[in-house]
Amino acid sequence: MKVRNYEKNGWVLLITCLLFMLELILLIYLNKTKEYEYEKITGYLVDKKEIVITPNKKLRKILYQNKKIVIEGHDLLYEIVEDKGVVFRQNNQDYYELILKAKIPSTKDQIVEISIKKNKKRVLELLKSVWKGEIK
Repeated sequence: MKVRNYEKNGWVLLITCLLFMLELILLIYLNKTKEYEYEKITGYLVDKKEIVITPNKKLRKILYQNKKIVIEGHDLLYEIVEDKGVVFRQNNQDYYELILKAKIPSTKDQIVEISIKKNKKRVLELLKSVWKGEIK
């Protein structure tokens, strides 16, 4: 049986160093890049262009700051037509009623799921929260 001496083989050392550098570059990239985190809320389709939603105080503030929402994979510009104020309270949290106006693609359902950009997070933090099971 032949015994191989890997200390003399430079290819193994070179491949190990390259893989280590690749892993280091990937970790730096994941730590530096940021992606948006989305909040989902359901809304009731009143008209072809109007949606009624009941967000809490934090989500209402985000809706006033943003200009786009995502419905069925389409980025849509919207405007807030009417803000009726506090509609009800649950668990010491205020819920507001807002009417949004947007060009909604043809949908068969009356209930629409809306995604709203919340804030930017590092990709590494998003992967950690997925690993813990906080985001599905």
